[in-house]
Amino acid sequence: MGASFVLPLFSLTFYRRAARTRLALAMVFFILFGLVITGLKTLGMIRGMVLVSTEIQRSFASGEFPEITISGGVAEATGPQPRVLIDQDGILIVVDTGGTYTDIDRARYNQGFLLTSTELVMLNNQGNYQRLPLRDLQAAFQADPILINGTTAAGWWGTASAVLMVISLPLLAIWYCLVRLGHVLLIGLVFWGIAALVRPSTTFSQVLAAGLYAVVPASYGQVLLSQVNVHFPGLFTLLL
Repeated sequence: MGASFVLPLFSLTFYRRAARTRLALAMVFFILFGLVITGLKTLGMIRGMVLVSTEIQRSFASGEFPEITISGGVAEATGPQPRVLIDQDGILIVVDTGGTYTDIDRARYNQGFLLTSTELVMLNNQGNYQRLPLRDLQAAFQADPILINGTTAAGWWGTASAVLMVISLPLLAIWYCLVRLGHVLLIGLVFWGIAALVRPSTTFSQVLAAGLYAVVPASYGQVLLSQVNVHFPGLFTLLL
């Protein structure tokens, strides 16, 4: 079984033998291979999430992002004010508890967040504009004070990441096992039709068994091309 992760890359003899093996064995390998890819993708996501968490803590520790405390409906932030975090491409994000910024210019910006000493001002790209008193924000979170610092922000990101992983893991397994199986079945039907014209004794199970193993080099090739930013619809089909 372990050789099946390597031999499909270069051995035509392997495919001839695969066509003569039981389809059930090829199917088991295909599912196992899909689960391995799912696991690797999941590990990659976890690594990315850990890097983001580390970057969040670094941003607070270096002072790039101010630590914010909201207590009694009043916000306080560390560092000089106002702190303009983003001001580009029609997006404005500002922390200003000193009163310099009191509103978001809707003629200039189409998205934005502004934290003042008493309000959170929000503007989305649909033009929806809202001013939320910080007392209401605290009531919604049922927290006093609300602390926004490296530890709490990383904790919130960790919670969001855990939820994302719970959702993503089964979706990845479905994609790499079931969706790709359907993909191989469709392509196998085409190749079976062609093969039957050349050799009428060819069965669909033989073609499908070989196709299930052909996913190995196609997957490896897709990963290698992704390293040089080669992505386009139908790439996996072309490699398969």
